[in-house]
Amino acid sequence: MASTMTPNGKNNSALIGFDAKLWLAADKLRNNVDAVEYMAHAGAVHSQTESNQRQSRTFAALRDTLLPTLLRGELNVAEFELKAGNP
Repeated sequence: MASTMTPNGKNNSALIGFDAKLWLAADKLRNNVDAVEYMAHAGAVHSQTESNQRQSRTFAALRDTLLPTLLRGELNVAEFELKAGNP
């Protein structure tokens, strides 16, 4: 399977299908807007993608940390609800 380099320099073959779709969409967009406007849109999409990836990793780490503790009964969610001001 072929691979591609991510913006942070990591090799990731899972992005190939997504990259191909993204480039096709970018080509269509470029035909309808000038270069400056395109770069503004592309930069915003790239920034949001990076933010979403960071958030996804954070949520996965929280899940991996908290779920086993909850399943073992070592953490009582009701205590946190009361501290947060929820009934």
